[in-house]
Amino acid sequence: MGTSVAILEEDSWTTKPQLTASLAAISAFRFGETTLLVETIDARGELDADFFLTDTTRLTFGIGHYSGHTSESLPDSELASPNLGYDFLVLRLAHDVVPYFRFVFALKPLIGTDPPMKVLWAEQGIEWFPLGGRDQRDSPSPYMALGFEQFGYHSIEWHTHAQIGIYFGKHFSSAHHTTARLAVGYYDGLDPRLKYAGLKNSRVGFFYAGFLIDL
Repeated sequence: MGTSVAILEEDSWTTKPQLTASLAAISAFRFGETTLLVETIDARGELDADFFLTDTTRLTFGIGHYSGHTSESLPDSELASPNLGYDFLVLRLAHDVVPYFRFVFALKPLIGTDPPMKVLWAEQGIEWFPLGGRDQRDSPSPYMALGFEQFGYHSIEWHTHAQIGIYFGKHFSSAHHTTARLAVGYYDGLDPRLKYAGLKNSRVGFFYAGFLIDL
């Protein structure tokens, strides 16, 4: 569960700066004999400052923190290490080919990790709106997205993320608007449960469905 919120914005400036906060709590569950048990809870936060270089190109600077936590129902005592997480900087460039495409490239230098990670973290992604991003709340836009990441603990590993869905809101507008998307996707890479990725170097592949809202 998570969301992104615009804290400050100034549309009258040429660069239309925005300060946004992204917060998420991600829980992993397993079935017990009579109830649903919580294994891990991950906290993820990012604070970003966005600037429009042109009407279609946006530059982002930010800082983030991810941390992994466990509950009493954790099945593996080796995952109970109290300290696990990482802090990172964000440098992201997004370019839109309105109204059909968005291209994203990001570097996230790691500035503190436990356990140690490779310092490189890179992302690349593309979104495609085959009918065009309609930028109207009452006229949703179908989309497809494909993303790649490179990072890891013992070595730089390749991660793939594919998603299709329907987008509601003003996707290509420079001004901030509340948006939402209904999506299904597939992920292949290091386990998104930070305890399993950091202490077990676990890799997973899975399908998912979700509803995302940016306020």
